[in-house]
Amino acid sequence: MIISTIVLDDLVDVISFSQAVMKIDIQGSEHYAFQCASRLFDAVHFTHIFMEWEIMRDFYVDSNHTSHDKLLVEQMMSFLLIRHFRPYNLVFDGAEPLDPKLWSSWPVNIAWLRLATSDELLHLTRSHHKNWPL
Repeated sequence: MIISTIVLDDLVDVISFSQAVMKIDIQGSEHYAFQCASRLFDAVHFTHIFMEWEIMRDFYVDSNHTSHDKLLVEQMMSFLLIRHFRPYNLVFDGAEPLDPKLWSSWPVNIAWLRLATSDELLHLTRSHHKNWPL
């Protein structure tokens, strides 16, 4: 049996938009998906990335855990941090920042919010953007 798959970067060839919000839910394999996502993130301006963190938190955080998966989780986090995303806990009335060093205690559902650039800050005057992380 042959199974055809694509990686996130393959989406660049079929999308027609330049801004988006991402919801990724691939049962704890998100760290694999982000290995091939540079082209997509160069082409699309993502403001939010929503994902479940439970599997990564529960299976890859042990300080003695030296698996390839733990390394990929840490690389995914670096990938997002370098691109100015910060992790947040979603709460009823907003979002609370999460410390990247304490990812073993993050909640089940998290959001990565991209920090606004200085150009974007000039345009963030409407009230629904007032809580954009700075």
